[in-house]
Amino acid sequence: DAPAFDFRDGAADTSGKLLLEAVHFDYNAGRQTSVRGGRYYTPAGIWSDDHYPPNVPTQERPLHLRRIFPQLIDGLAIHLQPQWHTGSARFDVYVGNGEGNADPGKVDDNSRKSFGGRGSFIPASLPGLDLGMSIYSDRRADNGQEIRVRGIHGKWQPLPWKLQAELARAEISTVSGMTFEREGYYAQALYEIVPWILGARYDYYDSNGTLNVAETRRSV
Repeated sequence: DAPAFDFRDGAADTSGKLLLEAVHFDYNAGRQTSVRGGRYYTPAGIWSDDHYPPNVPTQERPLHLRRIFPQLIDGLAIHLQPQWHTGSARFDVYVGNGEGNADPGKVDDNSRKSFGGRGSFIPASLPGLDLGMSIYSDRRADNGQEIRVRGIHGKWQPLPWKLQAELARAEISTVSGMTFEREGYYAQALYEIVPWILGARYDYYDSNGTLNVAETRRSV
């Protein structure tokens, strides 16, 4: 008979990680207003907020995602969605603990908070069109950098096409008085022929505009 397998064998040589990306509560104060508190994905642009939909045709996230706007916020957000006969809008305003904490979620090393917002307009005359902008401001706890970010985004789905693009630019001031910029964008076009989706995307990311340290990627 074969010896019984002991799952403890080799346990000292294994490792793993259990990560809770986001956890939050939502309170709906009405049809057009809600409040969110906890750890949530930063409401900036399109991609970060539309997180892990059932189908992601392009496997890798755009190059500048999570490198300009932060991935997560620990804080409080207010969402408004007014509607008119000509269309609707979405507004998100939030405050958070900021980046650079030694132990996010447990320790708040920042003496100041981070602030941000996003606004989108969705005209009724062009279904599937979403145009907007995002802003963010923070002072990192670990290196004292002052960060000011601006972004614009657009999405249009005149079926069978699905078109979207985002651009983000950060102005970063160091404690020594130096200033540099980060910039990134992507443009993506998809064409659906059920059950197939054909598409292409171009990514660009420059981590320091002064040094022109740019990365690009083409996906098909």
